[in-house]
Amino acid sequence: MTFNGFPKGEYGKLDIPPMFFGEWLPQIDDLSELKIMLFCLWALPQKEKPPYLTYEEFLGHTPFMAGLHVIAPHLSPEALLDSALQKSLARGTLLEVRLEIDNQPRRFYFLNTDSGREVVRRIAQGEWRPSGQYIEILPEKPNIYKLYLENVGALTPMITDELKDAERDFSADWVAEAIEIAVRSNKRNIKYIRAILERWRREGKYDGKEKRQEQDWRSYLYDEFGNPLK
Repeated sequence: MTFNGFPKGEYGKLDIPPMFFGEWLPQIDDLSELKIMLFCLWALPQKEKPPYLTYEEFLGHTPFMAGLHVIAPHLSPEALLDSALQKSLARGTLLEVRLEIDNQPRRFYFLNTDSGREVVRRIAQGEWRPSGQYIEILPEKPNIYKLYLENVGALTPMITDELKDAERDFSADWVAEAIEIAVRSNKRNIKYIRAILERWRREGKYDGKEKRQEQDWRSYLYDEFGNPLK
């Protein structure tokens, strides 16, 4: 399996402490330990404070677990995860807290930072308890450039600039949804996608609290003058 390269576009930034490269990484000789650390560095900053990950959140993240599976395909998902976590705990990368929540044994993991150690101390002193609520970790949003390339057509410099402007003016979520509507209505061009976005801006994307119904995509076949869009 090969990697096709990073598509053109802007990406969110991932904060990695400098000692990750200078002190931690040179010690690592196990791929599963590296993968679990990178997953934590990606997921934890996007959790509510104080940030932690539950055992179920690791286990329920399909791309992460698939990445562990390639290391040892003969092992079960739980065994792979337990092994990776134990290595991280033994090295001191992660901190583990085991509690009963609603009469169920639960496992919580914190990065071994000053704030992580403080939260673990507060839990031990009975000053704070995690809710244990399962949260699906950061479903990856489609990159609009990749979405356009795979479903609409080639990314010429002009099209790329149009998409960049649309993302700035409307948001990546709106552009991605407009591309999906264009594909469903078989109007695969940037002009049509832009017309959808402009109509949302004029008329509102939502009708009250109800999202537009699936059949409403047909209304985008015509401009505001009733002329068919090509």
